[in-house]
Amino acid sequence: MRSRIFWPIMSTLVCASLGAGYLTLDAFDIVPGVLTMQPGLSDVDRLVRPATTSEQAAKLPATRTPGHVDPAAVQAQVDHMVAELAKPVPTPEGQQPAEGEQPPPIATHISVDIISAETGTTVASHEPTTAYTPASSTKVPTALAALTVLGPDHTFSTTALLSGSTVTLRGGGDQLLGAGESDPALVRGHAGLATLARQSAQKLKDRKITTVSVALDDTLWGAQDPHPDWVSAQTTAFAGKIAPLAINTGLANPDLTYGYVDDPAMAATQRFVEALTANGITVTGVSRAATPEGATTLASVTSAPLAEIVRETLKDSDNVLAEGLCRASALATHHEPTYDGGVATVRETLAGIGVDTEGYQAHDCSGLSENGKISASVLAHSLAVARDAKQPRARSLGSALPVAALDGTLHDRWMNTDAAGIVRAKTGSLGNARSLTGFVPTASGEVLIYSVVIADYADGQGGHVLDELDRMVSGVAAL
Repeated sequence: MRSRIFWPIMSTLVCASLGAGYLTLDAFDIVPGVLTMQPGLSDVDRLVRPATTSEQAAKLPATRTPGHVDPAAVQAQVDHMVAELAKPVPTPEGQQPAEGEQPPPIATHISVDIISAETGTTVASHEPTTAYTPASSTKVPTALAALTVLGPDHTFSTTALLSGSTVTLRGGGDQLLGAGESDPALVRGHAGLATLARQSAQKLKDRKITTVSVALDDTLWGAQDPHPDWVSAQTTAFAGKIAPLAINTGLANPDLTYGYVDDPAMAATQRFVEALTANGITVTGVSRAATPEGATTLASVTSAPLAEIVRETLKDSDNVLAEGLCRASALATHHEPTYDGGVATVRETLAGIGVDTEGYQAHDCSGLSENGKISASVLAHSLAVARDAKQPRARSLGSALPVAALDGTLHDRWMNTDAAGIVRAKTGSLGNARSLTGFVPTASGEVLIYSVVIADYADGQGGHVLDELDRMVSGVAAL
């Protein structure tokens, strides 16, 4: 039983006293309901709401038909947000601006694209093709490219091989290894190093081998150093080295989402060595080396399917996983497994499935670089393409997005509002940039795909920007 089943069921038990059990299962696509976005649902209205009743239809404005929102009303919500953010930065209470000094506007670098999930046509917009810093909304096209290139059922293997008296631990791209036994109920820890060591030790004993050296082969993705943009912006605490094997992405503290060990691949190797020792194998030394030609496989453990890894990436906004998805995709498309190679892979993949990539100017695949720029049009149309029946590999992308007031990076957004449990979105937050890219069902029954990127806003105005952004989405949901 995978984590997508185990954790929703546990969440249901916890939430039962609040009457939210069914909503929790619904949000995780375990039961049918307003949040279900699984493949095979061709009628977009079934994704989020029941059909509009005749009583509700009678109350709709004359410009709107049941199941369709009035584009002018949506545009009014966008225009209101833009106008509010164009106002001067408020003067702190008790202070007066200097004579002749005009406070700067809160924010003017705004890109918005809202399109119909049913038809793909534009409903409302504001500078939709202008590229600004989208922060972690960058992960949407990254995930789309990985699902398209590799497929939702793709897995990553970590393998132990024997050559002479040396056991090589070869990383195959699994950044969510567990130190203990493999647990099929989990995504993080689906494949366990203790299981790999135990099975390897038995194979060694079968060959009458009880003393070995261990070599780490983490050459699959080449250089693992942080992106230069991350170093210059001092954001490396939010992404460790991009290694093709790591325990829980290399986090130093499993209870935190930032702070990484210096060498995640070697840290994982040390745990493998400890497990070998616990299983009666003496290890005389540990080194780094490519797998020798002719080495034979002792044992292998396999990650959860890619669709579940993408879910972890988007729900938790995991930078390391996003970069790993790009490197795996780059290798599969014959690009170099580097930051540049990953970005090139995403750009080419998007273009190949019909997304106009003129506004895709990313510098990395996670959005941690402040120099990366992507337009709202690219982001919104990435989600639209993922729903296309011609792209069945990417259909799980929509259901991997966080749900308002329920999980992931939206767990505390839109609390106690009509948007709670309904709106889905990938969040973006970096320096003076905020973004949202997702789905919003309207009260009239139409589902809209939206992306909003707000960048370079005035210092200290992040809260104001976030409030206006959330208010706009709530306003659209109410239409």
